[in-house]
Amino acid sequence: MKKLVLLGLTVSLLGGCTLLDIVDDGKITHRKLTGEWQCTASYPEHNTKTVSRLKLIGDGSLVNNSSIIEPIDKPFFVYDLSSTGTWKLDEQTHKLTYTLTTNSVQRNHTEDALDAMEKDSRYKPYEENLFKKYSKRINKQNTINFVVTSLTRDSKNGQYTLVLEQKTAQKSYISSCVR
Repeated sequence: MKKLVLLGLTVSLLGGCTLLDIVDDGKITHRKLTGEWQCTASYPEHNTKTVSRLKLIGDGSLVNNSSIIEPIDKPFFVYDLSSTGTWKLDEQTHKLTYTLTTNSVQRNHTEDALDAMEKDSRYKPYEENLFKKYSKRINKQNTINFVVTSLTRDSKNGQYTLVLEQKTAQKSYISSCVR
């Protein structure tokens, strides 16, 4: 009986050590990124922000349901996009690559936006142009490259924070993700 208790205690302790090595070794790995994330990013020059519910699956596939919100500070026009695709992480360079295909775009505007479009005809053409712009993505593959700048875990609440940097020719954008 003592041997069984000792064996159980040893397995528990070793299991705990292994879990700590996986989670808290400071490395950014495919396994640590796998899971469901809530991410936000702002694009000030376009006066938009995105809020994404991103699921990175261990087999390299992904599901992304995001909202594009305009303007940044006071949501008015909101477009919900549903995308699927693949992801991969270069663990040496921390380069994270998504290859996404947008499956659908739906309007999800605030009541204020709907009222404004009804009362003022200037809003409708602007909104239609935005919808066309986002709808052009449907069934088109898009590759997005990020660099994972940090992956941390709050020891108090266990929440993970992932910070991604996306560089374009002109600018750099930060996405902040939690799970």
